[in-house]
Amino acid sequence: MSQLQPLLEVRNLEVHYKRRRSRQTLKATDGVSFEILPGTTLGLVGESGSGKSTIAKAILGMTPVHSGVIKLSGKDITNLDRRARRPLSRNLQVVFQDPNSSLNPYLTVGRTLAEPLQAQGEERGEKLRQRVAEALERVGLPHEAANRYPAQFSGGQRQRIAIARALMLHPELVICDEAVSALDLSVQAQILNLLLELQKGQGLSYLFISHDIAVVRFITERVVVLYQGQVMETGLTAAVTENPAHPYTRELVNSAPLPDPQAQRQRRAEEEKVRAASPKARAEVSGPTGQGCPFAGRCPYVREVCRATRPPLVKTENGGLTACHRYPEWKSSANPG
Repeated sequence: MSQLQPLLEVRNLEVHYKRRRSRQTLKATDGVSFEILPGTTLGLVGESGSGKSTIAKAILGMTPVHSGVIKLSGKDITNLDRRARRPLSRNLQVVFQDPNSSLNPYLTVGRTLAEPLQAQGEERGEKLRQRVAEALERVGLPHEAANRYPAQFSGGQRQRIAIARALMLHPELVICDEAVSALDLSVQAQILNLLLELQKGQGLSYLFISHDIAVVRFITERVVVLYQGQVMETGLTAAVTENPAHPYTRELVNSAPLPDPQAQRQRRAEEEKVRAASPKARAEVSGPTGQGCPFAGRCPYVREVCRATRPPLVKTENGGLTACHRYPEWKSSANPG
């Protein structure tokens, strides 16, 4: 039996930005690697500034890559120019966070959905209108919506339109960049369920980017945890979120609110115990991390080696990888008596 080939491969990706005033170079992503198999969903999760959206922009050709390789269906797309990237739209699409900025307010929904087909020289006339109507139906909107403008819809409906547009050319991979973060909880659930239904019906693959680990846990099979452009942990989503191997992952999981107020208070109390366990060690390595672990300045389990040397990715007990000098030692001190 042949091994399934990755649809998307990202290897040792580095994206650099130059600061205008100081003329210093900032590594927005630093050696990030992952892959997505056909029909699966990979999550990128981390705080603002962790490099999630930069990775999406690099894949989409919206920002230059300093080093590393990006392959789509086995083809190197790392440094393609705009003209060479144009055919990729058939296989690669994106849904952004804010549909208000991604949908043209002066075009009807029908014209918005027709644009990708027209740009590729596909159907016109009645066939085009039928394709638009079918796309709207797939995302749960009536075909009459084609004659209305984006401002006439709610935020959740506009995101459905954005999803419909992304699927007009039947791509294999869709990048969802914070696609539900601007929506309220009930609408979030509807959009997430829609994405799952579309994936099942069309065999889609998703790169799902979010700062909310609870959302990532719901929709993804595998996850990459990022902090300041570096991979802290990666593996099966269920294993990573239920038994974190990196202190930063644990912090993300514990930041998600619990429905039980008593359980929430107990969790906070346990976190305070942990953070009080080694204040001296934290003070010794606070500040810029240099060549060491970028999380060292916040980590309650930090030691001098964490600041001095960047931790390599090592295998974890749950089959994933983590970049932590103190794994699995730190886990034994995570619940001080």
